[in-house]
Amino acid sequence: SSEVQLIREEAPLGTAGGLRIIADQLDTPFILMNADVLTRLDFAELLAVHLRRQAAMTVGVKQQDLQIPYGVFESDDEGIVTNFAEKPVYSLRYNIGIYSLSPASLQYLPDSGPSDITDLIEKLLRNRERIVEYPVNDYWMDIGRMSDYEKACEDVLTNKF
Repeated sequence: SSEVQLIREEAPLGTAGGLRIIADQLDTPFILMNADVLTRLDFAELLAVHLRRQAAMTVGVKQQDLQIPYGVFESDDEGIVTNFAEKPVYSLRYNIGIYSLSPASLQYLPDSGPSDITDLIEKLLRNRERIVEYPVNDYWMDIGRMSDYEKACEDVLTNKF
């Protein structure tokens, strides 16, 4: 449906707490997205992967390689060095604020008060519910800061979006 329904929170409920208000209307898997994100992500594919993987939650992730400009030591509890790597590169996947959720995952929301999506992720993990990653290679930018918003505007004007 193309209908938009606005829900007013009397008090801030966090990034997931507002789902409690509409939980009884969510009877099929759905997409949840931060409002300050600009992306060309294929949402239909995200939902299809979520359904195919039979997940409680599917999390959009981007990958970033971080080079540490120093030698990095690993050691045991007694401070004995067990490993050393000179200027290692760590490949990390980070949450980009786009999710697909199954309605059953909402049972893990608290009955009242604020709740963030990170709280829900932790509860799903503690209860051994399936959370899967959805790697995003498409354009994505968090535009919650003015400098990032300006960069996104430039990307749109220069056809990088």
